[in-house]
Amino acid sequence: MPQKPSNRIDFSLKGGELNESIQKVIELVRSSKRPKVNVLPPDKARLEFERANRALDFKSLPLVSASDFEATFQGCTLAFRDYRFGVLTSPMPVILFLHGGGWTFGSISTHDALCRQLSYHTGFRVLSLDYRLAPEHPFPAALDDATAAYEWLLCQSDTKRIVVAGDSAGGNLALALSLNAQRKNLAPPSGQILLYPVVSLSHQDLAEPSLQTGYLMERDLLDWCISNYLSGACRDREDPLVSPAYMESTEKMPSTILLTAGFDLAAPAAIAFSKRLSESGVHIAHLHYPDTVHGFLQLAAVSSQSMQAIERIAATLKLPEFGAIET
Repeated sequence: MPQKPSNRIDFSLKGGELNESIQKVIELVRSSKRPKVNVLPPDKARLEFERANRALDFKSLPLVSASDFEATFQGCTLAFRDYRFGVLTSPMPVILFLHGGGWTFGSISTHDALCRQLSYHTGFRVLSLDYRLAPEHPFPAALDDATAAYEWLLCQSDTKRIVVAGDSAGGNLALALSLNAQRKNLAPPSGQILLYPVVSLSHQDLAEPSLQTGYLMERDLLDWCISNYLSGACRDREDPLVSPAYMESTEKMPSTILLTAGFDLAAPAAIAFSKRLSESGVHIAHLHYPDTVHGFLQLAAVSSQSMQAIERIAATLKLPEFGAIET
């Protein structure tokens, strides 16, 4: 039986106070009187998310080439944005990036700046997938798209090494993709980069009282996103493809970089999962920021921690002990 993640947060990993710049963002959001996205229809929620993202994301971007293209795999049309920094020799190391947004909003455009930074600092080619969104396309559509994209990449002769990555809901999909690759007997990813991932959708793993409200990603928003994602599916929330924290065994998971934030509703389960990976012998680098919030990589306009974290991720990816995913 899978080991159940603990919903008890280790408060040594949670900062006593929020970073001052993040506090100012929260105060700005509260005073803006903008509608919460979870009270809007999905199409309007997507526009609101994009507006907020543009206001707070990276303002200065590195010179990274980017182009959009489509590929067809087994009858599926896959849409990508392709990022390359400098001259990459073939075969190339690739990061397959799955954007966050609660499986309901977000796009290759909302995560454009983050992907440019990842390509610039890691030296990897980054392929950002424009997967289908809920509630129009509930589970397993997004995971099916991610799996098809991964299988398509495995077939490309110019690809040397594939790292799967994602933030928030995208981190959930990246982790589920690694598990799905096992189940389909595919070659495993060389590594995974999980940025404040939602590793469990189970109620008990999202129950920490001190994190329900007040820190940008609130419980009612996450519940709305989960409802959209599982719409029409009689799905057990502890199904490992929905909540990867409940996978029976973690021993075959690839080398992992896991980023968490102290004031994040999704952090307790992610932190517990990181310990489980370590105990099963998986090489894991857990980068924890105790005084910030879920989604902080896209608060770069107000927080220097965003760039610091990306630089740490890139440096960690190149360490000798991450030999399986070095360039």
